[in-house]
Amino acid sequence: MTTTKKSLLASGLSLAVSAALLAGSTFAWFTDSVTNKGNKIQAGNLKIGAYAYDLDMDGTGDSFTIEGVNGGEEFTFEAAPQDLKTDDDTPIISETLWEPGKSSAKLLQVKNEGTLAAEIKLSFETSGELTNALWFDFVKVENGGAVTGNFEKRPMNTLSAVAQALELPIINKGDTLQFILVYGMYEEAGNEYKEKDFTADVTILAKQYTYEEDGFGSSDYDEKAKYPAATNTEFVTSLKNGGTVTAAGAFKWSDAVTMTGDTKSVLSLEKDSEITVVDDGIFDLYGSSELTISGEGTLNQTFDSKLGYLLRAGDNSKVRIDGGTFIAGLTCVQAGGNSSVEIYGGHFEALTDWKETYWLLNLIDDSAATITVYGGTFVNFDPSKSSTENPQAKFVADGYKVISEEKDNGDIWYTVVPE
Repeated sequence: MTTTKKSLLASGLSLAVSAALLAGSTFAWFTDSVTNKGNKIQAGNLKIGAYAYDLDMDGTGDSFTIEGVNGGEEFTFEAAPQDLKTDDDTPIISETLWEPGKSSAKLLQVKNEGTLAAEIKLSFETSGELTNALWFDFVKVENGGAVTGNFEKRPMNTLSAVAQALELPIINKGDTLQFILVYGMYEEAGNEYKEKDFTADVTILAKQYTYEEDGFGSSDYDEKAKYPAATNTEFVTSLKNGGTVTAAGAFKWSDAVTMTGDTKSVLSLEKDSEITVVDDGIFDLYGSSELTISGEGTLNQTFDSKLGYLLRAGDNSKVRIDGGTFIAGLTCVQAGGNSSVEIYGGHFEALTDWKETYWLLNLIDDSAATITVYGGTFVNFDPSKSSTENPQAKFVADGYKVISEEKDNGDIWYTVVPE
């Protein structure tokens, strides 16, 4: 009996241990897996380079012969160009002591330095009393160096329109577009042009072209891509019509951008864009229109402007500012009606004060409009204690605060940051 009891006890203990081990174990099942690493989507790069070559009859650069130019004799350009991106403060053309009959030329080169096919357009803004005494022409140069097209003296006052309509070939990755700008002074120019001058701003614009295909074999997905706005007309018309508008280069903005109805526009100020605001240049929003502004460019109002405002919002319009530099005569943003303005970034300042107060942000009296500030820097204007309102108004959003910094010139910069 004793032996049997011991045996039963041993069996019971063995079962208990087995059950405990089983409770802490995992059954093995057939499994399999496949891992595919390194998946990514790489955005293409739309990037152009622009170069200008000066004439040099003893130069070692490319030589050309164009019937009607230089008496039909060969002329040569320098071998080393001016890089217009890195040396954008030096004008392509800087002529002095000009007189009737004198002429010159520049070889201009645009190179696709990105990865995406690009469509190119030229934009010129001209001014000056000498304009009507000058002529020009564009002569296209093929990749092999051959000159195509017939030379024709065109009035300089048509430069902007001709450049706008100029059909330039598409340039793919690594390709180069070349043309010669020939210009001169009419032989018959009279004494009325003595000591007069001519100035021009040139912008070379690029947009993506319907060349690359998407995953479905379509190459027209970017057919609505727009050139950056580089003139007053392009800037005003594009924003009035709605959509996304990029501003590039330097130009004068002289006409009002009046947005009505439910128009929605987005303005991107390119880093090096500098828009000089003169005459009637202003954003005027009505109805339920919406405007968003971003980027690193500048809207610089001058004393030549008829208005002291950069932007006025009314009715039920909405404005959002994410970035940019805004220099107004007196007021950067004014809001009235039931409009709403939200500011998340940017630099704001005014050319002058009024009654010892800076009016960078202002609400129309007795309106239901709102201005809410989440970021940005304001010169000599504290958006948390705006003296443009009576009583003082707090435009800074809840959860945000203002930090101030006095500059060497005595200006105080107020910057809005999270608490």
